[in-house]
Amino acid sequence: MIGIIIIISLFCEGLNIVLDEGMLLGFIRPYIDQRLKPQSFMRYVLKPIVFCHICFASVWGTIVYSLIVDQFLLNEWIVCIISATYLNGLLYNLKQKIE
Repeated sequence: MIGIIIIISLFCEGLNIVLDEGMLLGFIRPYIDQRLKPQSFMRYVLKPIVFCHICFASVWGTIVYSLIVDQFLLNEWIVCIISATYLNGLLYNLKQKIE
């Protein structure tokens, strides 16, 4: 299970890098950002998909988990997603201290 958590977190961090300005998909965030009102419902919905890499684990982690495991176990999925969210936050704070 620790391996799955690490894979989910690494996927989320990699996705965040690809979505950063100047990267391959760096146009997506500004494009969406310009078209959504600051407190709109769609911004709230898109947060774990595009905007918040700590929140990525909820959506992208579920997709990655589903692709990795043979049998979807609810209790394991919950532990993996919450743990990957924590690891994403930990990596984010570490990155902020380094920069």
